[in-house]
Amino acid sequence: MQTEQSPVKAEKSRLLTYWLSALCFFISLPLFLNSLDSAQIKITLYYMGALGALGLWISKLYFYKENIFTRQNLIKLLPFILYVGYVIIGYFFHPYIIGRAESLFKFLGICIFFSIVTFEFDKDDINLLFKAIVACAWIVGIYGLIQVMDIYIYKGVDLLYWTSAFQKRIFSTIANPNFLGNYCLFSLMLVLARFCHTHYKRYILLAAILLTDIFFTESKGAWMGLGVSLVIFAGVYLNFFKTKLSKHKKIINISALMLFLAIGALVVHFGAQRMQSVNFRLSTWRATWDMVQATPLTGTGLGSFQVIYQAYKRPDIFYMENLHNAETQHAENFFLEQWATLGILGLGLFLYLVFYQLKNAFKAFRYFEYTDDRETSYNLFAALMASTSIYLHNLVDVSIYFVSTMYFLALFNGVLFNLACGGLEKKKPENNQSKRAGVFSVIICFLASAFILFFAVFTGYQFVKIALSNNILLLGLYWSFLLVALVSVIYSFGYFIWKSKKIFVAIFLTFTAFLMFKAFGTLLADHYLNMASSMMVQGNPSSGLVYTKAISLNPFRTSVNQFKASFFVNRFDMRRKYLQQEGDTDPMTDFERADKYYNKEISLSPNNALVWHNRGLLYKKMAAYVGQKDFYEGEKYYKQSEAYFKRSLHLDPVYDNTYFQLADIAAKHRDFKTARIWLNMYMRGPEDIVNEEYLAQHKNNATAQKFDKIFEEEEKKLNEQNAK
Repeated sequence: MQTEQSPVKAEKSRLLTYWLSALCFFISLPLFLNSLDSAQIKITLYYMGALGALGLWISKLYFYKENIFTRQNLIKLLPFILYVGYVIIGYFFHPYIIGRAESLFKFLGICIFFSIVTFEFDKDDINLLFKAIVACAWIVGIYGLIQVMDIYIYKGVDLLYWTSAFQKRIFSTIANPNFLGNYCLFSLMLVLARFCHTHYKRYILLAAILLTDIFFTESKGAWMGLGVSLVIFAGVYLNFFKTKLSKHKKIINISALMLFLAIGALVVHFGAQRMQSVNFRLSTWRATWDMVQATPLTGTGLGSFQVIYQAYKRPDIFYMENLHNAETQHAENFFLEQWATLGILGLGLFLYLVFYQLKNAFKAFRYFEYTDDRETSYNLFAALMASTSIYLHNLVDVSIYFVSTMYFLALFNGVLFNLACGGLEKKKPENNQSKRAGVFSVIICFLASAFILFFAVFTGYQFVKIALSNNILLLGLYWSFLLVALVSVIYSFGYFIWKSKKIFVAIFLTFTAFLMFKAFGTLLADHYLNMASSMMVQGNPSSGLVYTKAISLNPFRTSVNQFKASFFVNRFDMRRKYLQQEGDTDPMTDFERADKYYNKEISLSPNNALVWHNRGLLYKKMAAYVGQKDFYEGEKYYKQSEAYFKRSLHLDPVYDNTYFQLADIAAKHRDFKTARIWLNMYMRGPEDIVNEEYLAQHKNNATAQKFDKIFEEEEKKLNEQNAK
């Protein structure tokens, strides 16, 4: 759409384009810290990138006096506005707001990136963005090949230390084989679309690399997504583009179908080899469907899945995960989770938005064919197929919730909306001459730039304190990324402040820089959490203070509360003291401090079985301590401990230690009959389980059998004494 002329000379600036293109690298390529759990670095860069992009965009709109809130834009964006409005408003009408906050932040980031691409990008911007994504695909794909060589050909080719983290499966720089599979899948769709347009042979090589990586991820969902995506790719290409292959349409359609069937056979073959992965998804879907039935209309709210699902989690999952402290965060099916969390209303609005974009995309293909605008037509084709492949893969996966997929989905949808709907207008006022500020504004700009520089230096200082490893290559990679990121922020913000010479722009971008620094705290919080956990294992008494630091840096990371509580349980200093550094508001004992943090965690995540179990341990420990002086007071704590253990069993009927703790409480009261009931209940296994392999783990549990015999003998002795 043509916009009205602005009184300010509106030179076309690529600053936002460069920013989003650079962010493709920062989200795709950063490697990890000392553990794979520290993939928080990508999430942190996503937050910082979203804040920076929003700050630059608002500053640009202000400087050029551009108004995006027009009637025409409202009409075109109505499906998007309805969906986003429903999600955000609904977020505040459901409980556990703090525990769901990270999901809201990520969702807002999607909206920011989508809106910028929709409003600001033209043909050249989209080409530059796609070139950046292709460049990232080269690097990610080649490193994936290096991992393949390290695993199957020559050990040591990969100089970094995490190559075998997923055994024979590769993950490149994307943290997880399934996520890498999705990343290579949408990159492949983009590459194939660009090859169809340009016929550059290098795209064929890159496509082969990406296909190889997809195979060695052993991600059945990625293979399934690949098969369906290729069939759709062939169908759209042959029916909407005039090519030399059109006369062979029938043969190509049959070939695409055969390829789809072959990939389906591969999925079945590898699925049969790893049935636990298939069963995991089936059990998760059944439990998620139970969630849907509970609140089918409005759902449970954005980001609530990991909070609510634990109450529906099936016992089978605990055996498959072989863990009792792992929270299933997503439903392994994007659309099913949309239904569970947003209800049929939210899912309906989302599907309407997808249908709206598809309808306009196919209309646009015909229009571009008529105008012979091949470049725009192929860019639309690339965005359509890339986003489609992401949705297809996430019918059986969760990568759409990880930022290495989430960010690119926002970009592809922005391009799709931009090209399919004809762009959006930015209305500019008439006869409103903009006045450039004088010396005072220049001084403000200088001070703002100095503050941004201080922010950059201080951020670098904080980063240096993060323990990396003794790997010199890893250290060099981190510093390279850090310096490039800092230079990018300083240049982008400083350039726009100097160009505008406006006080508002200087102040606003300075505030944006401050928010980016605060967002950087999420990475530091993750570092401090790992550090505190390591210190606690080593018995370092300072670990509690480090946990406090982690909580202060990221109050939305709710799991830190139970770690902090565990520290107080281990220390268990029962002298009443006021320790401000520990977060005390009054003089407290370690029991009270631990109980406070467990209570806080339960208020944010009430269905976490392990938190209830650990709280039961706390009260049992307190019962033993108090019972030495006051028997009746100790009994109160024992009863409370029992209640917490039973609550934990309700959520996790598999954990042997919970049964043992209940049996131990009964044995301490010389109620050996009840103690044996708890042990035999465990050895029988949960009623919901029919899998003999799982039941055998209970029946053959050596600890349960040992204590059952001990309690049986003690019960006989007690009965004999009572008889006498």
